Amino acid sequence: MDGVKKTGVKKSGAKKATKKASAKKSSAKKTTKKTSAKKASAKKTSAKKSSAKKSSAKKPAAKKATKKASAKKSTKKPATKKATKKASAKKASAKKASAKKASAKKASAKKASAKKSSAKKSSAKKPAAKKSAKKASAKKSSAKKTSAKKTSAKKSSAAKKTAKKSTKKPASTAGLIARIEARSSAAGVKLPRGASAAAVARAERILGVAFPAPVRAWFLAHDGGPAREYPVEGRELLSLARIISEWRVWKELLDDGVFGANESHEVGRGVQPRWWIREWIPLTYDGAGNHHVLDLAPAKRGVVGQVLSFWHDDGDRRVVGKDLLSWLAGVAWGED
Repeated sequence: MDGVKKTGVKKSGAKKATKKASAKKSSAKKTTKKTSAKKASAKKTSAKKSSAKKSSAKKPAAKKATKKASAKKSTKKPATKKATKKASAKKASAKKASAKKASAKKASAKKASAKKSSAKKSSAKKPAAKKSAKKASAKKSSAKKTSAKKTSAKKSSAAKKTAKKSTKKPASTAGLIARIEARSSAAGVKLPRGASAAAVARAERILGVAFPAPVRAWFLAHDGGPAREYPVEGRELLSLARIISEWRVWKELLDDGVFGANESHEVGRGVQPRWWIREWIPLTYDGAGNHHVLDLAPAKRGVVGQVLSFWHDDGDRRVVGKDLLSWLAGVAWGED
């Protein structure tokens, strides 16, 4: 019994010992778990610290990289701004060009519509214009016919007049001398006989001129007018001798330089602007130094043999007759 008790006591002690051993094992396991957990947490913390160190070490490099990138961006900003400005300018010019094209299209469209409307109006007006043009052409044709008739009538009348004139012969030298004789006779003026051909030639030689044929014929028919009378416009009609006498007076004054520059600015058309020249031959005399002269050296548009009025104290020199005979035939005869 005692042995049984002892074995039971031993068994219970063994159980207790096994329980304690299992308890120890479980506590050892717990401690190992705790230690492994601590180790794991220690590893985690060390890993965190190392990662934190690495991250802290990387931060300055990252900051430097970001600074470099920002510096690059800042350096690139002006170029990008220029590019953006260019792009915006291009866009604006493109917009303006498109706006111009659109306005040009609108203007062309307006012009085209205006042309169409004007074409329609002109096409509408064409019938009326044609009618008015026909009427105007009819009026013009009638007016042309009437004007043509008038012009033909005028031409025919002018042709008749010219034919009549052509049938009338110009007055001959003999006819003009006969007319002068008739007018002087009607005024009670008796003309003297003519000079000889030798006297006419001598006068031409002294005066240094050649008389036109009608003038020579006049002096051969009548050597001036009656002496000491004033039958032509209240003046003496000079003979060849009296012509030479008066001409010499004027030549002496010219040679003595009395006329200075020998200029006159009061002359008429076809007359030289002179006070007196050798080719101005006295024809009449009023007793006070004034004459009618025969102009044998006219200016442009003048005629050789024209008759001038000449004043001794006045520079007025005007043509009063185209030639001696026609002038004497039309002048007023008789003393005042």
